[in-house]
Amino acid sequence: MFVRLFTLVGCCLCIWILGTPACLTAQESLFSLEGLIVTASPTAQKAENVSANVTVLYGAKLRADGITSVADALRSEAGIHIVRNGSFGAVTSVFMRGGESDYVLVLLDDMQINQPGGAFDLAELDLAQVERIEIVRGPGSALHGSDAVSGVIHVITRAGSSSTTSHVSTRIGSYGRRDFTAKIGGGSERPAYSISASRTSTDGIFTKNNQHVNTTVSGSARLVTADKTRADLSVRLGDRRYHFPTDGSGQMMDANSFTYTDRNAASLRVERSVSEALNFEALIGLTSTSGGLDDAPDNAADTLGFFGFTSLNHFRRSSVNLRAHLQVDEMVVTGGWEIEHEHQRSFTESSSQFGTSSDQSDNDRLNQAYYAHAISRHQNIVLNGGARLEHNERFGTFATWQIGATWTPFKSKYTRLRG
Repeated sequence: MFVRLFTLVGCCLCIWILGTPACLTAQESLFSLEGLIVTASPTAQKAENVSANVTVLYGAKLRADGITSVADALRSEAGIHIVRNGSFGAVTSVFMRGGESDYVLVLLDDMQINQPGGAFDLAELDLAQVERIEIVRGPGSALHGSDAVSGVIHVITRAGSSSTTSHVSTRIGSYGRRDFTAKIGGGSERPAYSISASRTSTDGIFTKNNQHVNTTVSGSARLVTADKTRADLSVRLGDRRYHFPTDGSGQMMDANSFTYTDRNAASLRVERSVSEALNFEALIGLTSTSGGLDDAPDNAADTLGFFGFTSLNHFRRSSVNLRAHLQVDEMVVTGGWEIEHEHQRSFTESSSQFGTSSDQSDNDRLNQAYYAHAISRHQNIVLNGGARLEHNERFGTFATWQIGATWTPFKSKYTRLRG
């Protein structure tokens, strides 16, 4: 019901935005985001205007360096710790600024892909379709909500270039590593598209039951019309399986246990400029994850103690985020409303010599938020501030705020103070 409601609301708002009369004299570069930071504020800003600690990693350079996963791309960054719980493909967590791993908000094209509670396995994300990764260190809850406690990692995919290009590559390596990637993309400044498919597999570090296979198909498209409307569509489908032979103490004792994850994500962003000073933005997102653990008896003689376990977890998040941006001289004011519905079903079954036991749960949650932000430039000083009122159906209503400033003394390109 909530998914249909959100889709209907979002589609109606997108149609309204598309049908609003537009200002034809607006700058042609209005929708150009090259060289701008889009994660640290509601509107894209130059790096010198952002008071947060932000690092941008570019996918082309990462791939040229032989890096194939988001986790490996983040591993060498200051203030970030990546912990992998085993061989290639094991659960991979990210820690920022001393916070827990579930304190980091992970975005894919502006859409949250964390699990309920904030956890996320970075082993799922490869670099095949990534244009850049923006890393915002420090709290970002005033803009992004309560999941952004210690930082934000925003993975942004590419939408093609001015000419049609295609690329196919394959690599092999130690531990039975086999990589395959195929990409095609093209377009112009107005319409553009990009599609990629990748598959990574390895036999793992251990000699038995340690395989990992990760398959991803992703695509994005962009359309900019003559009347100052921009639409961006992003879709990602992923399937992953990781085998592990060890128990909690690290002992090799299991010949067939594995985890599996199917993740699908789609987002649609529509932006409309109605004048040189006012524009509207709507973002609709849908992500779903199905996964679990399968640990069947190793053989017919495996009947003592606890010899079998199965779990299945399905999670779906649907969201609508609406924003209005008003520019007055050197100040931009943003107001927004966000609604999000989360639904989770889980099932577990344990087999032992004492019998079989099972458990299941079915939960859903509705969250809403109102937020406002402003950024103002006065010569070489940039001030910004924002506040967010968030209502969680389970935990109540909370408010948060932030203020920041940057100062570039003597108009220097290399010296900047922020706080």
